[in-house]
Amino acid sequence: MFNRLLRQPLLYTAIGTVFTVAVSFGLAKLLALVAGVQQWTVGYEIIVGVPLIVTPFMMYPLLAMLNRQRRLRDDLERLVRTDMLTELPNRRAFFEFAQTVMAAKADGGENRVTAMMIDVDHFKRVNDSYGHDAGDTVLKRVAGVIRDEVAMAKPAAWNVARLGGEEFAVITEGLGSSAVARLAERICTQVHRWVGAGESLEPVTVSVGVAFRTPGMGIDRLLKEADDAVYAAKANGRDRWAVAGDARLERARRTGRPLPEPANDRVATG
Repeated sequence: MFNRLLRQPLLYTAIGTVFTVAVSFGLAKLLALVAGVQQWTVGYEIIVGVPLIVTPFMMYPLLAMLNRQRRLRDDLERLVRTDMLTELPNRRAFFEFAQTVMAAKADGGENRVTAMMIDVDHFKRVNDSYGHDAGDTVLKRVAGVIRDEVAMAKPAAWNVARLGGEEFAVITEGLGSSAVARLAERICTQVHRWVGAGESLEPVTVSVGVAFRTPGMGIDRLLKEADDAVYAAKANGRDRWAVAGDARLERARRTGRPLPEPANDRVATG
């Protein structure tokens, strides 16, 4: 309620002024009645006029100042919790969200939690070949693809973050293993299809590691398993996904992805 009041200082100043005038007028009438007089020596014009002038003069600057402080506080909170390049949550925000999800059912019950670690393949080569501006553009487009694909999978709860460099993390709640598999495959496919760098729009790919939470597993262990799966995916050729603890890691998943034709909305050179 207080935040809503701060967001519209002019409106609530007007409401406050009307209220103050009404209270002042009503009290004057009541006191006159109690005193047994028909009219005060001081006219009602002054009784009404003073709060009509004084209230907005005092109330609006105060509300406007508090509103500015609220905006600054919100901006600071956003800066502390957001990766400014991709506008995804940062490491701090991701771990806070993950701890909340993990604590929902500490026994690892039916809230099926899955983590993904996603790494852009050969990202140093992108920076060296096309420059850091192109690299930044690639990171922003990859971030958008991951965020959109996770949102379209419709997990009960989810968070996508950039942990640093070319490394992204995803945590989802409520997706079954087949849905997670489709999500990992779509992330690989869509990045390969829509993200490119340089004048030739060289395709950019990602390697994805997937880990399913087991009872008693904490977020650090879960992400470590997902990270190990990323290395397995890279060792098996990149542009693919792998599952932590899977006996078939040596045959990490990958469907055929022919090189896409250049498209107007793919990332151009930086």
